[in-house]
Amino acid sequence: MLKTSTKEKKMTNVKEERKMMVEFLNSVGENASLKMSTERLTRKYNVAFKKWKNEQDKMPNPFAMSSTERNRRKRARRKSRGK
Repeated sequence: MLKTSTKEKKMTNVKEERKMMVEFLNSVGENASLKMSTERLTRKYNVAFKKWKNEQDKMPNPFAMSSTERNRRKRARRKSRGK
C-alpha cells in the first residue's frame, strides 16, 4: 500500500470538498465550476446552502404526527402503564 503524506491527504480532501460544492451549486441551479477560486466558490456555496436549507425547513415534515395521533398514543401509553 502506498503511503500518502498528510499534506497530500489534505489536498485530496480540499479537491473532494470543492467538487462536492460545485455539484451542489449546479444541482441547485447556480453556475459553478472547479476553475473558480476557492474563496468565491465557498462564498457562493454558503449563500446557496442557506437558501436551500431555508426552503427545506419550509417543507412539511413527512414524518410528523397529527395532534390526534399523538394524543391517542399518549392515552394508550398511560393505559398500558396502569396494568
